[in-house]
Amino acid sequence: AKHSIIAIAVQGNVEPLYAIEKSRQDFDTNRQPNGVLVSYWQHVKHVATGPAKHVLTNDRIREPDVGIRIWHVIDAAVGIGRYDVAERNCHHAAQAAYNFCCAVDGDKVLEIPNAWLTAAASFLPPVLREV
Repeated sequence: AKHSIIAIAVQGNVEPLYAIEKSRQDFDTNRQPNGVLVSYWQHVKHVATGPAKHVLTNDRIREPDVGIRIWHVIDAAVGIGRYDVAERNCHHAAQAAYNFCCAVDGDKVLEIPNAWLTAAASFLPPVLREV
């Protein structure tokens, strides 16, 4: 199984500063709404195995003259709803956040990693899908 994390670089920096990820909600909902957690990239980059699967360069990010605020990207991930292993997991949150940032529809991610595993999880009873 894989885990999806969005790495966010801030205003011209090449190295990411923040990370956005989604997991089963164990924490205070104010700190981790709908299972979405924001942390510093340096604290979670060890989880990433290999190079980024998708990268948006500055010229491919929406509203380049205004810029995207990190809370808008967080809202895109939070907006998919409470964690559900089959319908709203880390891959769905990363996809929503990434696609929110895309200026060009052709850059949007259409498939998530572990799609077959996520599809299999849809057969679990609802009570097991949130754990």
